[in-house]
Amino acid sequence: MEPLLILSQWYPPAFKAGGPIRSVYNLTEGLKEFVELTVLTSGRDIDGTNVQHSTGSGVQVIHTNWEMIRRLRKHRGLVYLNTMFSWRYGILPVLVCPETLMSPRGMLRPSALNHKALKKRVFLKIVNRLQLYKNTHFIASNEEEAADVRASIRRYASMRVIANAAMQPLPKPIALPKESGTVRLLFVGRIHPIKNLDFLLEVLRSLPVPIQLHIVGNEEYSAYRKSCEELMEACRSAGHEIIFHGARNTEFIHDLLKSVHFLVSPSKGENFGHAIFDALACGRPVLISDQTPWRKLQAKQAGWDLPLSKTLWMEHLRKISAMDQDAFDVLCRGALDLARTYYKESRSVSDFVQMLHELSPDY
Repeated sequence: MEPLLILSQWYPPAFKAGGPIRSVYNLTEGLKEFVELTVLTSGRDIDGTNVQHSTGSGVQVIHTNWEMIRRLRKHRGLVYLNTMFSWRYGILPVLVCPETLMSPRGMLRPSALNHKALKKRVFLKIVNRLQLYKNTHFIASNEEEAADVRASIRRYASMRVIANAAMQPLPKPIALPKESGTVRLLFVGRIHPIKNLDFLLEVLRSLPVPIQLHIVGNEEYSAYRKSCEELMEACRSAGHEIIFHGARNTEFIHDLLKSVHFLVSPSKGENFGHAIFDALACGRPVLISDQTPWRKLQAKQAGWDLPLSKTLWMEHLRKISAMDQDAFDVLCRGALDLARTYYKESRSVSDFVQMLHELSPDY
């Protein structure tokens, strides 16, 4: 039996591209128990730095387009793609392989398509004209992403909705003192307009109560990074403590979650939001935008999902700062309960294996 061939432009120990790497890695780790697989990747992180993959891990580094073509032509099993717009890891395989699986990883969300919009509109117009995806089985992580695919791709072989694989929640929330008038926040995400860090910093700049904010993220666009750095300085001048850690791996983030009260994410769009789930799975409530799959958080006592209104965000940051230990502990328990429910009900690996069985008797 041919192994399942998984293509991922970036793969651990690469980590700077954020959630999509985590999504692919979590799924492959779960699949190894049921399916023989090989991962093809670039051997680099999103900023071009080299990463080393351990021998015997089932990961192969592909350096050129011709190397990719030769590898794909030799393969007789299913090929699973995790990007829409990379030539080598998303487009070329669809041209070479008779049948493919595709997870868009949020790349067809309206907020994502608005970035480099002209280039993406032209690409989608061409692929729809050529019916490039007529033999591609799309895998959406939720119904909202399935709707995004239907809105952008006219013809495809099939559509499946399979939840993202995620980390196992902790057995109990990590204890942390919380006094009224103090709060420590964590922002995790690429320093990119979609992640909307500037919005958060502009809110903090006008907030009269002192906040400690930790920022973890890879710097991608120099102009946007510079504007965020200027806002960080303005926040510091307003009495807030802003700590920028740069790009860090998952272990660092999990350690940092032990010492912060809330994760904050004013993102303009998330396909899943691994940083959000990881916070919930550690028993940390979240203050996030209403542009992610994590909704109705207040009713679940796990935090808040808010429209991107500076007035609303300022009001809730005041509330978080004033929160005492008892109120904080209630939210910590609610956050962990939400993560446990998702982890129990997601069935990511088993649903993926079932799909493989249905598509090919070899699996």
